Amino acid sequence: MATKKPPPPAAPPAREPLRPGPAHRPEMTTQDRLREIEMLRQRVNDYAAFMCRVDGLTSTSAEAKEKAVAAFHERMVALERQLGRIQEALRLG
Repeated sequence: MATKKPPPPAAPPAREPLRPGPAHRPEMTTQDRLREIEMLRQRVNDYAAFMCRVDGLTSTSAEAKEKAVAAFHERMVALERQLGRIQEALRLG
């Protein structure tokens, strides 16, 4: 009995930039920033989910996967630290 191989993970959908370049950017309000933060959170969740399924990519070498996972992990660790410092500063007032 042949077993079916699961389909490779789908790549995150390509998305438009959130805001125009600096030369065309109007002043952002707090609400504008909060809406963008939510959109960014969703994008980052999609990227992380894709990376967690990287083993399913059959047309990519093990070396390329390892390099991409290591780079993604490194940047996520740095981001988490930076965001943690911002949150702590806000909580401390």
